[in-house]
Amino acid sequence: MAAAAEGSAARPNIVLIVLDTARGDRVSWKPGGRLTTPQLATLAQESVIFPQAHSTAPWTLPSHGSIFTGQLPGRHGASWRAFAKPEDASLEELLHRPFHFAKPERLLPARLKAHGYSTVGWSSNAWISRRTGFDHGFDTFYEMWKQSDRYRDEFGWLPPKVRWKLPVPISTISEMEIGDAGKVLRSFDAHVAVHGLHEPFFLFFNFIDPHYPYSPPRSWRYAFSSDRELAERIGHFEFDELAMGAGARPVDVRRFAPFYDAELLYVDAAVGRLVTRLRERGLFDNTLIVVVGDHGENLGENGHFSHQFSMDEEVLHIPLLLKFPHSARAGTVVDDPRASNLDVYATVLAAAGIAPGQNGEEAEAASRDLSHGDTAQRKLLISEYHYGRPFLEVSQHLYPGFDIKTHAVDRYVVYDASTRYEFQLPPGGVLEDVGAGAKPSSGRAAARAAVDAYLSSRGADSSVVHGAPEADPETLQRLRSLGYVD
Repeated sequence: MAAAAEGSAARPNIVLIVLDTARGDRVSWKPGGRLTTPQLATLAQESVIFPQAHSTAPWTLPSHGSIFTGQLPGRHGASWRAFAKPEDASLEELLHRPFHFAKPERLLPARLKAHGYSTVGWSSNAWISRRTGFDHGFDTFYEMWKQSDRYRDEFGWLPPKVRWKLPVPISTISEMEIGDAGKVLRSFDAHVAVHGLHEPFFLFFNFIDPHYPYSPPRSWRYAFSSDRELAERIGHFEFDELAMGAGARPVDVRRFAPFYDAELLYVDAAVGRLVTRLRERGLFDNTLIVVVGDHGENLGENGHFSHQFSMDEEVLHIPLLLKFPHSARAGTVVDDPRASNLDVYATVLAAAGIAPGQNGEEAEAASRDLSHGDTAQRKLLISEYHYGRPFLEVSQHLYPGFDIKTHAVDRYVVYDASTRYEFQLPPGGVLEDVGAGAKPSSGRAAARAAVDAYLSSRGADSSVVHGAPEADPETLQRLRSLGYVD
């Protein structure tokens, strides 16, 4: 491990862990009950937790965009709208167009690198890739779905995608390393062995395991259910996530919940091992560890599955934990629904001694430093979802009962200190109240005014810059396996 650069000794190392598709209400912050995340419960004792935190968006691309830029999706532009034109093109054709952020220098790793941090990232989700500009500012960026050649070589005799059928153990591959999170840990260990960790460092991890299909390695798979018949069907990719998200129901999707929880238990074990590695290297005390969800998951509630087309609490409520250097404010619980993954940006930069520099963001759309737990400085939090017609058409193709017109609206949810308000914006229309409880009130009026102000000030629909079309079969196949492409 290299010595810290001159003048940087007081600056903390930063580890950002995104638990992809992790629901806030399924995470265990304290011992007792169904303990899905015992390692996080242990880490929480040395951390500040935000048990009511929310995401800026209900899916990966826009929510990671908010984490990396400190902006809401309508400003940073990484959403379905980035793939919506021309609307007569197929979704797969549009996905061949890579893009990058209009101001890549704003990205979190770029800001940290410019101030002397070494930066390394691991992504298991193909949305967070070089094709979408998330590699900017990283010294090294590992796209994990492209790092699996040795697994294909060693286990080439197995049916494709059936990772849970791997005998345990085989060769040098441990059971933990069969899953995506374990492969990230293996890559991390290899990176450290070859390159070391140069302080101060910024490490980013996207752990995709809670994402469908819910099929963790065998030791975790049956922690909450003994339904082996369903587990086999999930492991064989028998169910089409995109079709089920659109409304198809080949099985009662509520039966998936125990296997989703098993994925949380597995990824929690991986996070625990990563934290142990930091402790063993003497790096834990002077490190800010951020554990956050990018969005949640519908598991059959309100007739919904997966994490598209709705703004339910199940997809917006996320886990958020901050282990500050030397465990400052350990054990603090901040119960505020306005805390958000949007705030990771300002919190990380503040810890590194860097001004966020968020010129142009109106007060309610700005990232906030959570180091003092003061979310009250934001009166309202806005979450949003932008539709893309090509994606809607794919969904209708897979499930003819899917109504494109109903879903061709942008959706907004606003949180104040105690209440949630929901709105939608049809093309060319005006903002509409949504929900049976959409009664006039001073709180609803303030929420509506905040969305109107945000819409009028955010500028262009998309601030991403597209490159020339290029083939990337590995990434498109990964997106297909995650249920985004037919």
